[in-house]
Amino acid sequence: MLLGVHTSVIAFCVSLSKQLGDSSARLQVMVTEMLSAWGNAGLAAHVADMQRSYARRAGVILAAAEKRLTGLASWLAPQVMLLVMGALFKPEM
Repeated sequence: MLLGVHTSVIAFCVSLSKQLGDSSARLQVMVTEMLSAWGNAGLAAHVADMQRSYARRAGVILAAAEKRLTGLASWLAPQVMLLVMGALFKPEM
């Protein structure tokens, strides 16, 4: 069992299969084999790489918002995912 997530991996695969409209077990087998081949260190490295990638993307989005939207909108920096919440200000007439 990889990181004690065997049932979590299966649940993830089932969810992904449903989202992709693929009810077959092929995707489940593929992801399970991939995670088994990676091992704990490989999975941890992949997660760390994804976290760095999303942090860079969020930085680009926030820099663009700061440059282009200051005074026109407000926003919240993402804390755990790549979702920047924003609100446009009502223009004064």
